[in-house]
Formats: sequence, C-alpha cells, structure tokens
Amino acid sequence: MEIKENYNTTLETQRLILATWQPNFVPKMFSNWASDPLVTKYLFWDPHKNQEETRQIVLNWMSEANYNWCIIDKELNEPVGSINVVRRNDINFNCEVGYCLSRKVWNKGYMTEALNKVLEFLFSEGFYKIELKHAIENAASGRVMQKAGMTLQGVSPAGCYVRGKFYDCNVYYILNPNMKVNRG
Repeated sequence: MEIKENYNTTLETQRLILATWQPNFVPKMFSNWASDPLVTKYLFWDPHKNQEETRQIVLNWMSEANYNWCIIDKELNEPVGSINVVRRNDINFNCEVGYCLSRKVWNKGYMTEALNKVLEFLFSEGFYKIELKHAIENAASGRVMQKAGMTLQGVSPAGCYVRGKFYDCNVYYILNPNMKVNRG
C-alpha cells in the first residue's frame, strides 16, 4: 500500500476549480482573503501586509511537493480561497487538511463543495483517515466539516495555537470508505 502523490492534479466541481498555484493568483489572494483579518482570525498566520508577502507564500507553495490548491470561483473567474494538506503521516496513511475562504463567498457552500472534492481525491490517492480541526469559537468551520460527512472525534484542549493564543479545538475525521479497518 502506498500514497500515489499526484500533486499537480487540478480538481473541478460544479462551481469551482481547484487549481495548482500560479504567480498570477497573488493579487486576488491578497485582496480576497490573505489580507482580511476576519478570514485569518483563526489561522496560524497574520493577515498579509502587502502583495509581496503573499507572493512569497505562493512561490513557496509552488516549490513544495504537497497537495495544495487555489479555489477558483468559476462564475467570478477568480481565486477565492485555498485548501491543502497541512500535515501528513505516510506510515499510517493519514493527513490533516486546512482551508480558508474569502468573505465575499461565505455561506454559499463553496468550502463544503471544495472539501468534498479534496476528500474524494485524497482517498483515491491512498489516504485512509483524514482529519480537520477548528477552534471551537469558529463554529462555521465545524459546520463545513459536518456537511462533508465528517465525525466529531472530540475536543483537543489547547489543540490550536493561533498567533500567540491557545484555543481548544474540535477534531473531526473521516475514513476512506473503500478501505476496511481491522478491529479484531
């Protein structure tokens, strides 16, 4: 058993394209979410101060071998968020996914749509268990996980460290439906 590692795969849903990162995404990433303090409130990084900061992050993502997508709204024809594997354990075939989304497309079901597509893809790549976590105060993120069919595993006390503060986190998981677990 192994993980396939098709990093440069573009994914598509009814309303979204999940594309590999390109330098031309920088201006919209900066203006649509990376500089927004409400979007970044529960993320480990501060809002970006300028496009150069965003450009450096995008160039770094482009140079890494990792599952990392820019979420593009087909109707707007512009980047509106990101979703990626933030941690992985190849020995146990599991990973953790993180995401963020522009405020201008909140409450439209976009993140649930993107997450469902990424979960499907990661399962096809050979991952068995996928986890996500959110600061308990960020209930909207938890609703995305629930809508994607994930199960609440429990609370991780001080499980999220966000720019100098610890937050209790809810941890969600989903198992690959095509693999069986040995519980005997």
